[in-house]
Amino acid sequence: MNFNLIWEKTVPAQQVIYWGYGDPNQQRNQSFNWFAAIDAGTGFEDGILRLSVTNATRTNSVVVAEFNTANMHTVTATTLVTAQPTDINAKVPLPLQTAIAAGEDSYIQLHFKTQSATTTVDQCNFSLGVTIVQ
Repeated sequence: MNFNLIWEKTVPAQQVIYWGYGDPNQQRNQSFNWFAAIDAGTGFEDGILRLSVTNATRTNSVVVAEFNTANMHTVTATTLVTAQPTDINAKVPLPLQTAIAAGEDSYIQLHFKTQSATTTVDQCNFSLGVTIVQ
């Protein structure tokens, strides 16, 4: 099964966007992230989530980080409210990723590959940190 584009944002004029924020040497000064795709009341659709930067012409895409989504939500698939971890220790950290940035007209993207399917995904949400430089 291939990775599918599930979300993207075009970088506005005069901005540069990096995935993540903060310093890995300061444990609480970085982004703490979650992701959930669920069939409400039935179960989670889990797999691999890739955070990417793609150029404006879509000819070059770089994976900045990759996560197993089974580690990015609670075990309660009733709603997105119950799926979202409330404890910072249950969220996945992502410090500032300085190796690659998305410049003007480029894209920051999420790609997903299902590994554990549910019946039908009817709710999906996430919180992933970024750093915007102007």
